Amino acid sequence: MSLYWDDNNLLVEPYERKQKRYHCGKTIQKIKKEKKIKFVVVIIDLSECYCANIYDDGEIEKIFRINSEVGNKHQQGGQSAKRFSRIREQQIIAYFKKINEKLKDIKDNFIIGINFIYKNRFEGYLSTENKNKLIRFETTEYGGLTGCYQFRNIHLK
Repeated sequence: MSLYWDDNNLLVEPYERKQKRYHCGKTIQKIKKEKKIKFVVVIIDLSECYCANIYDDGEIEKIFRINSEVGNKHQQGGQSAKRFSRIREQQIIAYFKKINEKLKDIKDNFIIGINFIYKNRFEGYLSTENKNKLIRFETTEYGGLTGCYQFRNIHLK
């Protein structure tokens, strides 16, 4: 990313990948650098789950995204609060199982970024196949695509 400042405005230009061009005879041929996957990251939050490939040049490619249907916490007391908390727990379990099913389609090993509060609960719903593909758990401060950018900035230095 390039930043330029003229007298009144700050100009931000997006990052452009440089490609080498070689002249072979009469036509110009472009040779692209082959991208390699550095790691696969799965960011889990109670609002959404975002899974992406992160390449060695810093590019992020979405594999899948799941929106959560988990309701908010109910603040009122009494029996209705207990009922709503029970329903919310069932929604969280269904959401974790849905993520587990989607992770079975991924062939590469992956890193899971999740809040430490839900780490142990989610680990209990991981299948053995997914546990074998899991590299490690890491705590995240952000969810979704922002969490992927956080991982990329930390691990691609």
